[in-house]
Amino acid sequence: MSAVFSPIRLGRNRVRFNAPHLGGAKVSRVFGGQIASQIVQAVKLVNHNCLVLTVKVNFVAPGHTAQPIEVHVEMIPESDFAVAHVFQEERQIATSKIRFGDANDLLSESVYSMNGVKSPLSHEPHEKHLKTIEEHHPWQFLNLLVKNGFFEIRPVDIRHITSQPMDRKALQVWCKIGKVYRNDEEVANIDGVSIVIMISDYLVAVAAHINLLTYHQEHEFGIGASLNHMVTFHELNDVDPMGWYLYNSSCEIHSNNRYMIDAQIFDGSPPKSAILAIHHLSFELV
Repeated sequence: MSAVFSPIRLGRNRVRFNAPHLGGAKVSRVFGGQIASQIVQAVKLVNHNCLVLTVKVNFVAPGHTAQPIEVHVEMIPESDFAVAHVFQEERQIATSKIRFGDANDLLSESVYSMNGVKSPLSHEPHEKHLKTIEEHHPWQFLNLLVKNGFFEIRPVDIRHITSQPMDRKALQVWCKIGKVYRNDEEVANIDGVSIVIMISDYLVAVAAHINLLTYHQEHEFGIGASLNHMVTFHELNDVDPMGWYLYNSSCEIHSNNRYMIDAQIFDGSPPKSAILAIHHLSFELV
């Protein structure tokens, strides 16, 4: 994971991240959450004094885990906006629009709050629950989240995930950087915002699959990929890279195997206020 958080400035507006990269649902394909995180890192490296408030990423082609990633950042003159293009071996894989500012541009209070959710250690780890699921159960695809070990996952309501839900309540999952990475020196030195951005794209398939179950379309289960991803930050103070974060998401729109997902990520420490909102993440099962 160290390559994810080791930007190398190549020039005035070019930043490189060497391979290997984190794999997504398909091991050889770069994890979209990593690319979103690296775009934010690149903008902050090019413009040291900026605070990224909103980032929207459009994925135009799959990236490869074994090739270096270059982010080209263009600061729009006399504005608080930037445009970034992501390349691998001169092939563009993503484009992004970023709005930045300073602390005064953040909300004084988040519009989202999460009350009544028990602490992370009150819930069993995700991998323990998977041991009780039969081999050919549709939710066996969740083993992918355990095998890569990026995050420790503790679902708030495992029955809502592994059975057919009778309502449309939101998915709630506690996440924390995985045990195998907690002693990584590069991770220890990174800001928590990068970790939270990665979480924002980590569980999107689960919300989509819950929606399929709601409409009795289990036969459409499959591996997916993000198409575009937009996040807005509500709070950016003292974001702990090693902390617990509550991922709260819902999917109420899907058509032709594409999904629109809304989500929030809450700080694990009281008062559990949202530090990030994900608006209309577009996702496709492939």
